[in-house]
Amino acid sequence: MLHWRRFGGFAEHFDVALSSHLLGVIKPDPECFEEALRVLGAAAADVVFFDDSPLNVDAAGELGLNAHHVDGFAALQQVLEMEGLLS
Repeated sequence: MLHWRRFGGFAEHFDVALSSHLLGVIKPDPECFEEALRVLGAAAADVVFFDDSPLNVDAAGELGLNAHHVDGFAALQQVLEMEGLLS
């Protein structure tokens, strides 16, 4: 939860931003990703997931999410651009 406070102000740039502390389950537990999909009402293949933990990225990818390992905002921006998600 502390990192959300530290990096506040980014969530308004996304349709939905979820965090483990809001979902009540912790990554890399598959239940965490399944709960997020339920909240989104989305299929795994329609979701783009970013995390700085390879373990979490692997777990999300195993469930079919479009999962990306990013280490910092520069890496996130690079992946967003590669995916065509930044205008």
